[in-house]
Amino acid sequence: FLGVASNYKGKLLVSTTGSLDSDYTKLAKEVITKQDPNFLPKEGLTYMFEICDPSDPHIIKEHAGAYLIGIRQNKVGSELLSEAGLDIIARHYNFHRPLILNSLFSHVLYESKSVLHEGFMVRDFSTGKTLCKLKSRFYLQKKALQRIGKSKADFMFNNPSQFKQNLDEE
Repeated sequence: FLGVASNYKGKLLVSTTGSLDSDYTKLAKEVITKQDPNFLPKEGLTYMFEICDPSDPHIIKEHAGAYLIGIRQNKVGSELLSEAGLDIIARHYNFHRPLILNSLFSHVLYESKSVLHEGFMVRDFSTGKTLCKLKSRFYLQKKALQRIGKSKADFMFNNPSQFKQNLDEE
């Protein structure tokens, strides 16, 4: 899940999508500070993490920890720090980083059909700008199947064309 960290009046402020005080927010802070107990972002910056913890199993098996996935200034329209910059900062704070590959978009589309991980964040090589998030077929199918109960499974097999019309994005 997404965990976000910033510096508020000299204290570490951690939030998740929609919350400053949920159990997920507490877990995010615990995971982040476990990797660096003294972590405090520079004022005016927000650090974004993918938080992976055994207490919150993910559809795709991941190593536990805080994966630094972005840093931006606390102002509207600010750009993300480059991948190379994120790598340097992650090493300094002992955060994990996702695997970064340079590839043609056509190759990423092809790979998304057979890889066994969540997918890809696609960025423009020359500008570093994020273009899209591309989920793998494996991730989408596994997520959809894990959310199906007995009644939905019965409906899927008895009414496949109707079932497809009622699916989430997955």
